[in-house]
Order: sequence, then structure tokens, then C-alpha cells
Amino acid sequence: MRGLLADANSIGEVEYLVHLMQAKSWSDIWNALGFALFHFDDIGLAASSTDAEIWHACQAKELLLITDNRNRECDDSLEATIRTHNAATSLPVFTIGNRNRFRASRS
Repeated sequence: MRGLLADANSIGEVEYLVHLMQAKSWSDIWNALGFALFHFDDIGLAASSTDAEIWHACQAKELLLITDNRNRECDDSLEATIRTHNAATSLPVFTIGNRNRFRASRS
């Protein structure tokens, strides 16, 4: 399994990115990568899953996580999980820094 997973708060933004990547000008690259877009229920995660559970599932299933929330508010937050468990072979997490700007500006 290889693909993208949208965090709960970033579903619309990630679906839009995938739509752009599947458009004619990018579709050859998208298809060559063999990617698919996954949602939590596709991989056995609940909406209430912790950031740590989400990160570990992404690593196990070879999914790139896209989120807008990468804080260190608790021990199982995404930032804390990455700092504790990240290795040279870990897949990256992509963070949308400003969702409002993302939505408003194509550039």
C-alpha cells in the first residue's frame, strides 16, 4: 500500500491536491507513483485515533500523512511522536502551514 492519508482536519485540502495531481498535466506522475488517497476508515483508524496511532499506521502502511496540526501538546501528539519514534527510514509528514492561505491562493 502506498499513498496519502489526510488527517481529520485536512481532508478537503488533500482531496483537492489529489484532484490536481490526477489532472492531465500531472496524471502520468501520479500513476507512475502508484499512489492512492486513503481515509481513516480505509486503514482501520477511527476519527478519535491519537496522533501516535495515526503516525504509526502511516509508517506501517507506507502512507504519507498530510496534516495542518503538528503540535506538541501531549506525549502522544504528532510532534512528540515524531521526535520519539522517527528514524532515517521513516516516511515524512507534510504540514499545511496555513489552511486559509492554501484555500485562497493557488500559488
